[in-house]
Amino acid sequence: MSVTCIRQANAADDGAIRGLLRSTEMHGDIRLAFPQEPSYFDALPVQGRTTDTLVACRADCSAVIGIASRAERPAYINGVAGHVGYLSGLRLHPDHRGGTVLARGYRALRHLHDRGD
Repeated sequence: MSVTCIRQANAADDGAIRGLLRSTEMHGDIRLAFPQEPSYFDALPVQGRTTDTLVACRADCSAVIGIASRAERPAYINGVAGHVGYLSGLRLHPDHRGGTVLARGYRALRHLHDRGD
């Protein structure tokens, strides 16, 4: 299954995003999942003042198979107040790992950051 679409997420993606978050546990001695119920988008403001979420979709647009978020937070950088970009929430369905989706998604987030959007 190829991925052809990486785009900005919207409210219509909320259910698919929450489903992906529930189904992509972090494995180890302790298994962790980070669901954001009952609304992914209502939880975003905790990450920063400005947030962007991108989703990766299957070629047939039948499912969201990946997600990544970018937030801007106020911070001190070398003693000077400013804003820093913070990347988080990376999840990718196991069937789509090992390809170019990760690099393409972070390239798109970098583009948003560089534009100041």
